[in-house]
Amino acid sequence: MHPGVAGYDRDIRPAAARAVLLVVLVLLSARLFYLQILQGAHYLELADSNRVRLSIIKAPRGLMYDRSGRIVAQDRAASTIVLDPSYGADSTNVSMVAELLGMSVQEAWRKIGVAQRRRDDCTLDPDATFATVSRIEERRDILRGTARRLSLRRRYPAGAAVGNLVGYIAEVSEKELNPDSPYRMGDLIGRSGLERQYESVLRGERGFEFIQVDAAGRELGPVPERSAIAPIPGHDLRLSIDQNLQTLAWDLIGPDRQGAVVALDPRRGDVLALVSRPSFDPNVLGSGMGHAVWAQLNSDSLFPLLNRPIQCAYPPGSTFKIATAAAALAEGVIQPSDRKTCTGAFLFGGRPFGCWKKTGHGSVDLRKAIVESCDVYFYQVGLAIGLERLSRWAHVFGFGEPTGIDLVNERSGLFPTVDWFNTTYGRGRWSRGTVVNLAIGQGEVLATPLQIAQFVGAIGNDGVMFAPRIAMESRDPVTGRRTVLADPKGRRLPLSPQTIALLKDAMAGVTEDPHGTAGRSRIPGVVMGGKTGTAQNPHGEDHAWFVGYAPADHPIIVACAFVERGGHGSSEAAPVASGVIKAWLITCGVLPEEESGDA
Repeated sequence: MHPGVAGYDRDIRPAAARAVLLVVLVLLSARLFYLQILQGAHYLELADSNRVRLSIIKAPRGLMYDRSGRIVAQDRAASTIVLDPSYGADSTNVSMVAELLGMSVQEAWRKIGVAQRRRDDCTLDPDATFATVSRIEERRDILRGTARRLSLRRRYPAGAAVGNLVGYIAEVSEKELNPDSPYRMGDLIGRSGLERQYESVLRGERGFEFIQVDAAGRELGPVPERSAIAPIPGHDLRLSIDQNLQTLAWDLIGPDRQGAVVALDPRRGDVLALVSRPSFDPNVLGSGMGHAVWAQLNSDSLFPLLNRPIQCAYPPGSTFKIATAAAALAEGVIQPSDRKTCTGAFLFGGRPFGCWKKTGHGSVDLRKAIVESCDVYFYQVGLAIGLERLSRWAHVFGFGEPTGIDLVNERSGLFPTVDWFNTTYGRGRWSRGTVVNLAIGQGEVLATPLQIAQFVGAIGNDGVMFAPRIAMESRDPVTGRRTVLADPKGRRLPLSPQTIALLKDAMAGVTEDPHGTAGRSRIPGVVMGGKTGTAQNPHGEDHAWFVGYAPADHPIIVACAFVERGGHGSSEAAPVASGVIKAWLITCGVLPEEESGDA
């Protein structure tokens, strides 16, 4: 080889190596500049996402207070078990967690699937017991992506006595977790009662905190350099309910009967008590209703989920005679002094319509007909006024119409019209005699206990009827600002003062006169106006009704008691309503406190 060529090769190789090295250094520097300077924030975020988890802080749900400040609903501390699908969604880990929680692997995977579609943490147990939390914590070193978080659940001190009133809460469904939904998996939402009616007021807004996690997704604690975002609590509700009166009404119905009690302040429409029995304990459901609990309640033959005061409509029986009398007086078809003879039955269309008193009431005027609840008198009044006019007045009095109470799923009841009969039975296929039964609250007429209380309360309130309301105001717990929710909304019934006075006098006689049907339920020291009712039930024993108010001249409470298949209103329903009225009069200082002596 030529010596010059070999020397040339030895001289160029170091230079070439240096050039290559320089190019590599330039490329590495450019790449580092790109990664650290131009894309530094992006990759820092990715690194943080591997070591930092965004943890939801649930917002405290608004409290509910009764009219005197007693707690009706509040939050309590609870433990929630969650799983992060990005760390723990493998068969071994899921099977282990499911076994520790006492749930099926299939149910665990179902919940994880919902969370993955939502790109959210999976709530496996929204209200874990101490034993469950202990099992999870004992195996924390081998469980992946699983954590215990502090959360809030609902508590109702009065228990089942307020079940149908406050309603229940449950986990949001997958259908409700749409992209625009304010809810996340595991959140609770009001499903019935006040919890549902005022969901948007009670709910609040969630907060966030940043939690450090290790490579297995185990939480190590808050990130020091990142501040948590505090949740905004829901607004509190002040209710018109008196919780002591609510509980008393619940106790007076008793555990072995089905029925309802409604108590109102007729001067404003404030609902003082609204009781349905049987009911359910909302504390059991306050963690979110499980499928098994829901199935049991929903299949119960006594229908504990029904809010009977507003969702069940029954034949009102003789309590409706007050409405029939008011309509007849307003139309001028009867005069208070008009007398009719009751021999124990009334013959119409070749058919006898019996009176509850088989021996008859003899010669009866309007007052006596109400005091002694004479059916024969009102059969004839019904025929005199006719279906068309009686139906029109019934709707004026609020029958067949929802009261507008601030609770969901209120039934409107029914008072049939001529068109209703033509549609239901066919034109010419029903007789004029249908009004005979309707006039005494039988036949096709249906009313809720709330409608009866509202109407009779309006008579006691000199003809002014108010829409019933439960939530009176909301309060922002952060600012203290209060918002009125229940301005009294009243309307005057088109009845003359003379008609109102006649009806009030007759209803006072129901309890005060020697032959009054509710004489055994009179309240010493005050006059109570009222009306008993015994409604025929095609499915069994008669239903029992009583509605009353006191003091009779200017009432501050009206109470309606209804007992399903209770028999006579005078013996079964009247003592319940009377007990509620008496207790409220004592509370308000109208009657003195009863002295309790030692046995």
